[in-house]
Amino acid sequence: SIKFHNLTTPPVSIKFYSLTTPPVSIKIHNLTTPPVSIKFYSLTTPPVSIKFYSFTTPPVSIKFYSLTTPSVSIKFNSLTTPPASIKFYSLTTLSVSIKFYSLTTPPVSIKFYNLTTPPVYIKFYSLTTPSVSIKFHNLTTPPVSIKFYSLTIPSVPIKFHNLITPPVSFKFFSLTTPSVSIKLYNLTTPPISIKFYSLNTPQVSIKFYSLTTPPVCIKF
Repeated sequence: SIKFHNLTTPPVSIKFYSLTTPPVSIKIHNLTTPPVSIKFYSLTTPPVSIKFYSFTTPPVSIKFYSLTTPSVSIKFNSLTTPPASIKFYSLTTLSVSIKFYSLTTPPVSIKFYNLTTPPVYIKFYSLTTPSVSIKFHNLTTPPVSIKFYSLTIPSVPIKFHNLITPPVSFKFFSLTTPSVSIKLYNLTTPPISIKFYSLNTPQVSIKFYSLTTPPVCIKF
């Protein structure tokens, strides 16, 4: 169990290398330092629970490399920093649960690379930032469930690249942003279900590229 509380030093760099212990619980609370860099390398423990609370630092860079644990639970709560960059690389865990709560930072960049886990569960709650860029690359997991709740930001670019999973379910709830741009590239999965709930935005741009799946169900 690793906990960081009330880090108020100017620079903070936290790195985790080769965590091979059976249970790992990491909590980081109240980081008010100007630069924060957090990196996780080669997490091979069976259960991993990582939580980030109340990030009020100007720049935050969080990177996860080679997560090969059977279960990974990652939660981000109340990220109020101006720029936040979060990247996930090579997630090969059996079950991955990633949740983002109350992202109120002006620019947020979230990227997922090479998700090869069987189940992937990703949820975004209360995105109120002016610009949010979310990209998913090479999702090869069998089931993928991605949900967006209460998107009230002015512009949201969301891109999905090379989705070759059999079932893909996307749900968008309460989109009240002025402009929404959603692009789906190379969807080769057999069943695809895409649902949009409560679209109150003036402009919505949705584009689908290279849909080679037999059934596609899109509902507004």
